Amino acid sequence: MPQDPPTQKRPAPVPNSVRRQKPESVFPWSTVLTALLGLAGIFLLGSIYFVDVTPAPDDDLALNVAADTAPKIAGPERLGMFLQAVNRLPDTQLALKPAWLWEERMLQSFMQGNSAAVDALRDLLGDFDWHPHHAAWHAEDLSEHASWPHARLLLQARVVHLIRTGREQAALDAALDLGRLARRLQEMWSWPGYAQRAQELHMACVQTTALVLKDTRLSSAELKVCQDDFITLLPSDELLQGALNGLYLHEKKLLFGENSGEPLDTMPNGVLGERPGRLFFKKQETLGLFAEACRQLRDKVVEVPFSARSAARPLARNLASLWFQPNGAGQTYFAQKIDATRELPERHHLGHARHALVLSLFAIRRSLADHQKLPSGLSELRPHYLAEVPLDPYSGELPHYDPLNGVLFSVGDDFRAEGGHITDPPMMDPAEPTLELGIAVAVPVQAGK
Repeated sequence: MPQDPPTQKRPAPVPNSVRRQKPESVFPWSTVLTALLGLAGIFLLGSIYFVDVTPAPDDDLALNVAADTAPKIAGPERLGMFLQAVNRLPDTQLALKPAWLWEERMLQSFMQGNSAAVDALRDLLGDFDWHPHHAAWHAEDLSEHASWPHARLLLQARVVHLIRTGREQAALDAALDLGRLARRLQEMWSWPGYAQRAQELHMACVQTTALVLKDTRLSSAELKVCQDDFITLLPSDELLQGALNGLYLHEKKLLFGENSGEPLDTMPNGVLGERPGRLFFKKQETLGLFAEACRQLRDKVVEVPFSARSAARPLARNLASLWFQPNGAGQTYFAQKIDATRELPERHHLGHARHALVLSLFAIRRSLADHQKLPSGLSELRPHYLAEVPLDPYSGELPHYDPLNGVLFSVGDDFRAEGGHITDPPMMDPAEPTLELGIAVAVPVQAGK
């Protein structure tokens, strides 16, 4: 009888405690945190590069002048006609020489070719209904006209021409015309270039006036008339500060156009649109750079040079930046625009020093005309020839007066007196602006020599 196959035993069931369990899923917190940090970094970077600063208050940079509501003014047209009428020198090398060193033939030719410009200048300076803050000045930037260097030479050549033809009183008055035109430009704040042109014209005025005074034969009474006019031509602190406020507002209008909040008829060249925004150029932050710089420059205008020399501070902050920085393009724009303005306060102080020297020379020459000898000291000029002898802004004291060597000089922007430094044209060295008196006291020779 066949046997049944052996029965196979089933494997015993595995206890639940030993059975392999599927691992539970864990939420990826680290991945989420990394993503959030990356997103926050993107937002932070975006805010740094794309979000501009909040507009800052700028009420202190406003122009404190009433709006000029005259329907029409003649000033812009007359200034434009004068500049257009100026004929330039055909010889560029001649333009590098002072007019008093020109040959008579060239001087005569230049003056004859500019007779219309001289007539236009008379009309311009004879316009007593002057409106320096009228909106019409914003329509065109005449401060950057190419004729300005030639116009300055023309006015100096006019003085030389009058001297050579024996009209010394008229020559001295013509020298003051340079200062009168400079004064008018000081009052104009519509374009930044007017302040620079004013300083250039004032320097030409004091240099040319000094040359006339050096060899003058006019009487004390004749000199006094011009001296009284010359006193009024001193560059004004308030006018230069107003020009710096005008520079800030000019840039504000260029950046924001009609959204700047300024009168629409004062927009530069009549352009109402604002500057388009772009990467690396933040308009509000860039405008803030101009505000900070203009405030610092305004303060420097009224600082006394000899008291401020130890506390000199850099203009604004160092803006040597890379183009890819958040406002790199804006900082470059600011640096390029402000570069021509940085030296205005220093040139203003030099203008005061030169003006003080020429005013003192007026009084010295008047005293010489009356007494046939030089005064022994500047204090002798008070009160008959000067109510007060002007001080040297670089020392806070009287200018250095050396009658033995026939010079009068300021210690200059290096604050050191080194005996004077005669230049041609006069007072060219900012470290020691110097005038020649035109006469020197002979040193007495000791007996036995």
